[in-house]
Amino acid sequence: NNEQNEDGVQTSVATTNVIGPSLKNLQFWHQLMYLLTCIISEDRERYNSYLNQFPSELNVGYISADTLWKLLSVDLKDHLEEHGRIPAERREVKSADYMNLHFMVKRFYDTSVKIIPEAKNTVPEYPKWFEPFVMQWLNENDDMSMEYLHNALEKDRQTGYQQTSEHCLFSSSVVDVFTQLNQCHGIIKTLDLHDPLVIAKYMKRFSVTISQVLLGYANAIRRTFENVGGQDRICSILMNNIQQLRLNLEQLYELMGGAQLDDETKAMLNDL
Repeated sequence: NNEQNEDGVQTSVATTNVIGPSLKNLQFWHQLMYLLTCIISEDRERYNSYLNQFPSELNVGYISADTLWKLLSVDLKDHLEEHGRIPAERREVKSADYMNLHFMVKRFYDTSVKIIPEAKNTVPEYPKWFEPFVMQWLNENDDMSMEYLHNALEKDRQTGYQQTSEHCLFSSSVVDVFTQLNQCHGIIKTLDLHDPLVIAKYMKRFSVTISQVLLGYANAIRRTFENVGGQDRICSILMNNIQQLRLNLEQLYELMGGAQLDDETKAMLNDL
């Protein structure tokens, strides 16, 4: 079965009983974190009022969350490293499922661990554990983005390059292409990373996708120009498409970090 989680990532759901960690699925970790969340919640609600006689010195909820997180971290990190040693093309777990687990770990950390005083000014390590799988997802996203591009251009051709509305001077293909790119960036942003090195790697890889898509779009527009010479309305819309493409790219560039991006990523996007 397939379902889409709240972060927009399509994920497969196993229906078999889960016994322990597996290289074929990640359901064990979903169930384990659910149980850990229940334990931490019970410790806070049931035992805090009795044991927190000196809350500044003893907070059962904090101790429970800190202890369980440290134990979980050791096992999950080791298991993900085992997954990471498998070449991406041979992994039985889909990249979307790794992303889904990434978001679940993030929610667990934010709701149970981040509130601990000792953790408030600490950059968590868990995003690094998922780096190979986010990169796998970004690599696979190239094909999806190019498919969106193909479909958007085909839609333009079938509709005769109609404007999106009477007030817009460009056709729907520009909107469709950037809807996909913005959605991809939105998923990365939702990871809420605080490690600048990890962020830089993802933005650099994502900029490759942007370049492929937009250069593909520009080449398609150039070929279309060659075939519609003399059709002023279509030529005008195609020129407006390129202008709107530049404006949308500038907006996406700023959303990605703008001047804060590393030099190589900035150069790649500015060259567009």
